[in-house]
Amino acid sequence: MPGRSGAQLYFTGVDIVDRLEPNERDVVANTAPERPASDLDGRTVAIHDTVFRVRRRWHSPAQRQKCQIRLGGDERRS
Repeated sequence: MPGRSGAQLYFTGVDIVDRLEPNERDVVANTAPERPASDLDGRTVAIHDTVFRVRRRWHSPAQRQKCQIRLGGDERRS
């Protein structure tokens, strides 16, 4: 990607959590499983893929209903 350095391309779940509103989401998954890959010279290297998932925290039933109406009732988008 032009104009982006390595530090901007790679991130961890902690980097994402720091950008979320506190008390608005519950972290469901925050892992970086390792998998083997080959570099350009054919050597085996370890790659870590960030897997990060959050769930919206509902403060009231009215808040949940309002969001469901706005999203057309599809809770999977929340």
